[in-house]
Amino acid sequence: MVNNDIWDLPSDRVRRRSKPLCSGAISVRQARIAGYIFMSLAGGLAIFLAWPALLYVWSMLAVGAWYNRRGKLSHIWGNTATAYGVGGIVLLPMLYAGEYRLFPLFLGIFIQEIGREIMVGIGDVEGDRAAGWRTLPVLVGRYQAQKIAGLFYLLGIPWFLFQPGLAPIYYAGAAAFALILIVGWFDTREKIVIGEVRNDPSIIFRAYERDLRLWSRLGVLIFQVCILLAALWQ
Repeated sequence: MVNNDIWDLPSDRVRRRSKPLCSGAISVRQARIAGYIFMSLAGGLAIFLAWPALLYVWSMLAVGAWYNRRGKLSHIWGNTATAYGVGGIVLLPMLYAGEYRLFPLFLGIFIQEIGREIMVGIGDVEGDRAAGWRTLPVLVGRYQAQKIAGLFYLLGIPWFLFQPGLAPIYYAGAAAFALILIVGWFDTREKIVIGEVRNDPSIIFRAYERDLRLWSRLGVLIFQVCILLAALWQ
């Protein structure tokens, strides 16, 4: 994340001037040193994991390095790279334990996160365009990018619900998470319209920077609680 913020500086200076690097609270040199230290620690400590988990961690470091340099020049492939890392929340423990029952959950997270990353890019479109990035919203526009993000949401939701062999509370959490994702999608889409009508890009930016994150975190919190209760139920 530290290295990503370094590469995102040209974009963040447009709408995210309060971030530590933009504000000058941390120098680029300090951030770069910290980023390399954390990446080295992650790669080194991974040698104590089972080899499939080790390979995943190292692959994530490689994907992260690629994303920092090329991700925002590679439209949807950059979103896919980020989703690969977020999916590790479930995938890494499975690889470590050699137990793959939750693979449908990983697929759901991976697919849905591609959509969420596209949505985040819609909020960043002004900064990304100024920086010369080629994100999906920059290339196809906010409305079309929102539709594509919604498609990934819909493709990811069934995998949450098709996860077999868990307690009923898990499926209640999955359904709640899916509903919150859909509500958040419609909420942010409405604010695109309002921002365009009023010619006020700040409304659109706040919708994705604040409201989208609020919806996402609410859904994740409820889902995580239900997954924990399902594990205790087992």
